[in-house]
Amino acid sequence: MRILILVSLLVSLVSSLPSRAAVIWVGSSPACTGVGAQGSLDQDLLLAALNGEPTDEIRLTRTVSYTGNGDGSYVLQNWTASGGGALTLTGGYPDCSAAVDGITRIGDTASAIFDIGVTSEASSEVTLRNLLLDNSDQYAVVASAGAVVMMENVAVANSNGGIQVGANAFVSIDGSSVVENNYRTSSNGGGISCSGSNSNVQIAGTLSMNRTEFNGGNVDVGAGCFVELLDGMRIIGAGPLGPVSAWGGGSVYVGADGQLHARGRTNRVIFDALLAAYGGSLYVDGGLAILENVHFNGSQVHSREGAAILVRDGGQLFMDRTADCPLGGLRCSEIQGSVHRGSVVHVVDSFAQIQRTLIERSVYDDIEPNVLAVALVTGRNSTVRLNRVGFIDNEMYAAVGPVGGVFELSHLTIADNRHPDGGAGFSFVNRGITGSNLRV
Repeated sequence: MRILILVSLLVSLVSSLPSRAAVIWVGSSPACTGVGAQGSLDQDLLLAALNGEPTDEIRLTRTVSYTGNGDGSYVLQNWTASGGGALTLTGGYPDCSAAVDGITRIGDTASAIFDIGVTSEASSEVTLRNLLLDNSDQYAVVASAGAVVMMENVAVANSNGGIQVGANAFVSIDGSSVVENNYRTSSNGGGISCSGSNSNVQIAGTLSMNRTEFNGGNVDVGAGCFVELLDGMRIIGAGPLGPVSAWGGGSVYVGADGQLHARGRTNRVIFDALLAAYGGSLYVDGGLAILENVHFNGSQVHSREGAAILVRDGGQLFMDRTADCPLGGLRCSEIQGSVHRGSVVHVVDSFAQIQRTLIERSVYDDIEPNVLAVALVTGRNSTVRLNRVGFIDNEMYAAVGPVGGVFELSHLTIADNRHPDGGAGFSFVNRGITGSNLRV
C-alpha cells in the first residue's frame, strides 16, 4: 500500500510540473525545494522515469551522501527517449541551483556502482559527468547489452575492476576522464574488460596503474570487442620498481577475435612504464592490433618474450606512422627504452608488419647472460615485414633473430648499437640465418 501511495504521489507531482522540466536536483538543504528536487538519487531516478521527457538530467549535490551499499549502487535500465528518457547524471554541485565546482563521489559498495543495460528497450543511453566512482568490490561500471555510456570528466578508481563492457554495449571515455588504480583479482582486465559480439570501447582519456592477476592490466580486448585508443590518450604503469600490471599485456591484451586500433594523430597514443610477465605493454594473442603513431616507453617483462610487444598464436600486428604527426623522422611511431631479457618485439606463429618506426635505447637485463638478445624475434610459421625501421642506440646482440620464420626487410637504418657486454660484435642478424628465411 505504501508503494502505491508513493507512486501516486510522484505521478501527481510530475503532472503538476508546468514544463515537465528535465533538470532534477538531488539535495537536502534549504536551497533544494520544490518538485524538481528530491532527497536521494533513487527518488530522482523514479521521478525522471515518470516525467515523460525525452532527456533527463539529474544533478547531484554534495548535500547528500552517495556511498555505502544503500546509496552507492544503482541499476540503470531502459533510459531512452521512448522509455524513461535518455539520462545524464551530473555531479560537482555544492548545493541546489549552484554552479559546478568539482566532482561528486559515489561508491563504497559491494556491488557495481552503475549497472547499465536494458530489459524492454533497444538501448539504455546514460551520460556520466563530473563523478568519482570509487571503491566497488566488483567492476565499478557494468555496461551490458544495449548500454550506451558516455563518460565525461569521470574517474573510475580503486575497485575490483574498472569497467566491464558486454555484447552490444558501447562505452566512450573522454579526454578528461581517468580509469586508475583498479585491481582485478579473478579475471582479465584490471581497468577495462570488453568482450562479446558488437562490444565497443572508445578511449580518449588516461588509464593509470590498473592491474590484474591475469591478462590485460589496463585493457582486455576479448572476442567480439573493438577498442579504439584515440589521439593523445595515455596508459601509465608503475615502472620497473612497481607491481606487475598483468601476467600478459601490461597495457593491453588482445585475445582471439578481439580488435585494437590505436589512432594517434597530431598527438601520439602513449604506453608508459608498463611491466608484465609476457608482452610488457602489448600482448596480441590471436587478435588484431593496428597501431598508428604509438609510443611505447620503458616497457619491461620478467620473461624473455617481448619487453614491449608479444604477438603469438595467429595474432596480427600492424604498426606505422601517419602523415599528420608533427614529429620529425621516425619518432611518430616509436619503441623506446625497453628493458628486455631476450627480445623487444617477439612474434610467434603470427604476422607482424612494422613500418616507419624507431626502435631505440633498449637495454639488456643480463639476468640471463647467455640468451641471444635481439630487437625482434620470429618463431615458426611467422612472417615479419620491416620497412623503414630504425634500430638506434640499442643494447643487444642482433637487430633481428629469426627462428624458423620469415623476415622481409627493406630500407632499414642500424646505428650506434652496442654489444650487451660492452664489446664489439653487434650483428645484423642471428648467425644461423639463411637465405631461405631472410628476404631483403
